[in-house]
Amino acid sequence: MTSVKPLHLVNSILPLHYDLQLELCPSKVNFKATEIIDFKPGTQGEGLLQRFELHSRDLVILSATLNDDIAVKVSYDKENQLALFNLDQPVDVLTMERIQLTLKYIGKIKTIKTREDETSGVFKTNFMNQETGLSDNFVVATHCQPSYARSIFPCVDEPSWKTTFQLSIKTLQKYEVVSNVGQLSSVADDNQDYKTVRFGVTPLMSTSVFGFVLGDLEHSTSQATMTHSSRRIPISVYSPMNIGDSIFCLDIVQKYLPLLEEYFKADYPLDKLDFVLLPFLTDMAMENFGMIFVQMNHLLLPPSMLADAKTREQVQQLVVHELVHQWMGNFISFESWEYLWFNEAFATWCACVLLEHTGDIPNYWTSSEYLQNQVENTMRTDAKIETLSISAISKKNTTSLTSQTHDFFDPHSYMKGIAILRSMQVCIGDELFRSALQEIFQEARFHAKPIKPIDIFVRMGVLLKSENIAHFFTSLCQTPGLPVVSVEIVKSESAITTRLTQHRLLTAKQKNLEDVPYHVPLLIQLPDGKIDQKNVLLTDRSTTLNYPIVVCNHDAQGFYRVSYESMECYDQINKEVALGKLSAIDLVKVFSDLSFFVEHSAKNIHMVGLYSLLKNLASNEMDLEKNKVYWAGLCEGLKILDLPKLKSLKYNCASSEILDFKAGILKPLANKINRMNSKNPDQYQLEVMSQLKTLKKN
Repeated sequence: MTSVKPLHLVNSILPLHYDLQLELCPSKVNFKATEIIDFKPGTQGEGLLQRFELHSRDLVILSATLNDDIAVKVSYDKENQLALFNLDQPVDVLTMERIQLTLKYIGKIKTIKTREDETSGVFKTNFMNQETGLSDNFVVATHCQPSYARSIFPCVDEPSWKTTFQLSIKTLQKYEVVSNVGQLSSVADDNQDYKTVRFGVTPLMSTSVFGFVLGDLEHSTSQATMTHSSRRIPISVYSPMNIGDSIFCLDIVQKYLPLLEEYFKADYPLDKLDFVLLPFLTDMAMENFGMIFVQMNHLLLPPSMLADAKTREQVQQLVVHELVHQWMGNFISFESWEYLWFNEAFATWCACVLLEHTGDIPNYWTSSEYLQNQVENTMRTDAKIETLSISAISKKNTTSLTSQTHDFFDPHSYMKGIAILRSMQVCIGDELFRSALQEIFQEARFHAKPIKPIDIFVRMGVLLKSENIAHFFTSLCQTPGLPVVSVEIVKSESAITTRLTQHRLLTAKQKNLEDVPYHVPLLIQLPDGKIDQKNVLLTDRSTTLNYPIVVCNHDAQGFYRVSYESMECYDQINKEVALGKLSAIDLVKVFSDLSFFVEHSAKNIHMVGLYSLLKNLASNEMDLEKNKVYWAGLCEGLKILDLPKLKSLKYNCASSEILDFKAGILKPLANKINRMNSKNPDQYQLEVMSQLKTLKKN
């Protein structure tokens, strides 16, 4: 594992623990606070401390004292959001038993009135009291990601440093008060109007996932029975209204929190878990450690809305995604915002693995939602010369003082990251991949300090005795674009060989382009139906196999396209289709790739291949009523005929041959469908029928 890079602040001390004592009343525009920071000597300096810095934004520090008796002068660098601390005389911190800084200060409570208002630092929202009709109910909450903790307390506000926290809040007696960990005490003041709530000490965590909420909140509570740790974890959902509509969220948490603990073989790191539903939140959700914030409209759903299967799936994905972050993103965290893409991609990948495994979202990885709506779009973007690598995009989106989380979030990197993780999981094998992750979660160094994503895969390579794992990851992250693997089956009198060649895929030819080979997971299906275990990864420009294959990228689980460039390839695919042995998604993928090649750089063999595949499906020998799984592939293939290049439905593929798609495919296919007696046609069969009507008119 690589070491954490030095902090950007000029410091001779590094924080170990923050003790925050806040006083908040929603009717006021400011909050009062006392902060005690325990430090250790940093890596800079030789033990003498006279000047140091902390991040601070819109905070007025009234006093600063070192070790209770050394006065510290405070000034500000507002442009760089810093509080500058100076001592009259340098002190030798190496001789001190403790280094403790006590600050008294005032901060702002930001008022949020519309969805356009930025929820950052400490913010409040008032809303209507449903009993009185008055807008005198309040919620005060926090948002620290990426760098707004400095608006709540002076701190080292960087993802590269983790500390523990303890929080006390003085507020009105009537308010619910929630933070990252459970309450230790709640003590009423003498006048009984106010109370002071003291929370426990958090695990090591970044400032970005610290938080609290207080106000007029309803809640619903249950328990999650953990199978790995044998604990019962209290779980709650808080909302300013309609708490009864949050029951589905609570059910999901109750089901999946134990499953995640079992999946990682790592104890849930906290003593409780809360979901807090807020009227306004700049991000859809925020995975604060032990206290997840979500925009209210995403999870407060009446039964009538949850009756829709698609809505239920979306809610499940959102909730489980945020649960995954409690382990990956919070427990294991990353040293820079340039790795946000991986943090988010991992959470989605892992959530979908579990949701598919339980059957809540069956066959997710071979669904059109994933392959067509996500992967296909991502590959089309990656085929453009201007699209940078994930690594380059991440470095380009560097942190600025005005950045929000979405400024670091790149949808392309996110979607590609999910595909990379899925591809690695398939190639390594579910069990081996999971067992390696479990080992990593058990190792203290992975959560004691922030890491880089590559650290995970370097360690996984050591555990599984394969250097290719780390190379596989870096290949697809650091190399721009995506590969295309050309496949050519050559038959001779003595042998059958298959030639595989890889290049970078582009929508147009480019001069002077460095074409670096990728690590491509071949996922080859052989004629006997098995997956080739001899040739798993293509790392060179090309390789030759002394046997035929059916398809590369079986079930479309690798992030690349395949160009079949000999008629023997299409003959082999057609043979498997005729026997009903080709998977439905493999046929869809063959047509998806052909669609790209026809649109951008069609070779004669692509047109001939397309014609042969569609003709086979349209033939009387192909029983589509028996092999209903191929309707989806046929639907994808007919889409190609609607491309501008094929609008005439004829293509002169060679001087001696004209491919007439209308006569050779559309008419026989229409006649075939008319003879069918399907009482309950599925969505793809209906779409094919609609496509035929449109294409015949052209």
